[in-house]
Amino acid sequence: MHQNQSELEVRGQLCAASKNMINSVIRIYLLLFYLLLYNEAKSYHAVVVIHGVLTGSDSMELISNRIQEMHPGTPVYNTVRFAGWSSLEPMWEQVEEMGMDVLSIGAAFPEGINLIGYSQGGLLARAILQRFPMHNVRNFISLSSPQAGQYGTRFLHLIFPDLVCETAYELFYSRLGQHTSIGNYWNDPHHQVTILTLTNRPVRIKQII
Repeated sequence: MHQNQSELEVRGQLCAASKNMINSVIRIYLLLFYLLLYNEAKSYHAVVVIHGVLTGSDSMELISNRIQEMHPGTPVYNTVRFAGWSSLEPMWEQVEEMGMDVLSIGAAFPEGINLIGYSQGGLLARAILQRFPMHNVRNFISLSSPQAGQYGTRFLHLIFPDLVCETAYELFYSRLGQHTSIGNYWNDPHHQVTILTLTNRPVRIKQII
């Protein structure tokens, strides 16, 4: 009777010890798994996203969420500046303000950041890189951005339905028109001399293309 009781006690102790060992192994594996995920997340660089004309940060949520889904833990900064009608403000004003944001974010991530710009946002992103050469952007992605300028009735009528494409340069290449973002990258192939004249002006009114 005593022997059977002793055997039961020993078996109980062995079972408890075995459970403790299993729990310890599980904890170690969980710790290693966490460290693996942490290091993987840390290996992805922060991302700055810039929206297009007449939109805002909400239009870029799909991209931001997708980045988070594919690379959990990646910091994503979806700019809220110059949303809606404010996106029509002069490009160089937007470049200055957003550029300071990019530099600030880059300073927080000295290992480098990635920069994504959609439509007009791609132009802004490229101009930021040119305007602030001290940046630490590692990769720049331009999505559907008119890097050679914009020209065409379909795009024009989305924003200025009463303008005629062939004569839009009269507005966009004027001093008034140059105070709009679109005027800064409107590229009429029939009036290239006018564009060069604007670019060479000593005043701070110039094309971004």
